[in-house]
Amino acid sequence: ATPDRDRSHRGMDLSRQRRSNRHVLVLVLVAAWTVAALASCGAPAYDYLAAVGSNRAAAHSVPAPRQALGYAQAVHHAADAGAYAKVPAQLAADAADAMRILDAAATASPADAPTLVAWRAMLLLDVGNADESLRELERSMQLGPTVMAARILVEAYGGANRPADVGATCAATVPIAMSADERFELVERCKASMNAISDDAAMAWATPEIVTWYGEERERRAAARAEAWERESRRQAVERRVEHEVDICIADGKERGYRCLNRCHGDTSCEANCQSAYEAALDRCEAEARIQLGE
Repeated sequence: ATPDRDRSHRGMDLSRQRRSNRHVLVLVLVAAWTVAALASCGAPAYDYLAAVGSNRAAAHSVPAPRQALGYAQAVHHAADAGAYAKVPAQLAADAADAMRILDAAATASPADAPTLVAWRAMLLLDVGNADESLRELERSMQLGPTVMAARILVEAYGGANRPADVGATCAATVPIAMSADERFELVERCKASMNAISDDAAMAWATPEIVTWYGEERERRAAARAEAWERESRRQAVERRVEHEVDICIADGKERGYRCLNRCHGDTSCEANCQSAYEAALDRCEAEARIQLGE
């Protein structure tokens, strides 16, 4: 047989409005964090907590900015992954400990303070203190803009309908983004958070240089996507053609195999030769397909 390979009162009113806006802002901040936490996944809880332990030891041994940052990141990633789900008290303890080291490192190294304060804000969110986290993110931006703090604040300001704050944050941060990907992603986030209809309104905060760069970068990316789509379409077309040709080749090999067997009349040696010839034909079909696919 042949085998088949088949995410007075006026002042009072103003005060009340400010409190209301702040409340909305905090709710948006919590929502954004919750979506990010729900989307996270990865290694087992033990691995995350082990990373917290090793980074804790390093930060206590050398309480410098790099070690403080590593400790904070390890705690945050573990919290994000749900590694503290069964030991919430440990999360509170680790976050408080990491924040003490972040504070000391930020005092010792003012140049690193914006980033370290931003990570302090992340830990505050991890333990559910959204109000203080928001204040720390804003303090971080006052010390110096960082893309990390800006990303979170821009979405929070956008969700609370504070386009002036979105614009100020974006204008201060986009120019310092290190890579093209980081800058482009931040501009896109800023545009969406302005809640504007037109591109001009959404980009009102940007300098002419940023507007020009963004337009050119958007066109470049669109062209790259189109080219990638076209390349993938061609590849799939070739694969479909080759698959069709292989099907025909295999069908022909089967037919030849059956004819060969019909001439054997039970001769086992003959049948073995037919099977060998059939398998050799299949190998040739596959070899030709690999050549055409460039493998």
